[in-house]
Amino acid sequence: MVSMRFLRIVAVVASATVVAMAPASATDLVVGTSSPGGSYFLMGGGLSTTITRDLPGINVSTRTTAGSTTNVRVLAQPDGGLQLGLANLGAVYDAVHAKGKFTD
Repeated sequence: MVSMRFLRIVAVVASATVVAMAPASATDLVVGTSSPGGSYFLMGGGLSTTITRDLPGINVSTRTTAGSTTNVRVLAQPDGGLQLGLANLGAVYDAVHAKGKFTD
């Protein structure tokens, strides 16, 4: 089981990343998660709650998706509707190197 300390560290790093990467005018952000019951669904909910609560002016909501591959694909679209997405390293690597499900 993941410790609360680890989740807090992840939330702080993610929060700092959101602030550093978000355009100055961005106040509403959407994070792609996974299907209900999945770990990214739970982590995305906690992440959005933490950022919205602790960073004034930034509101993060979640969008249920099919998971890593979908999140990476939607993030690659200019108007995909996600500004953040949770994904495993395998999906990110495959997308960057056009391998696996990203060969099209």
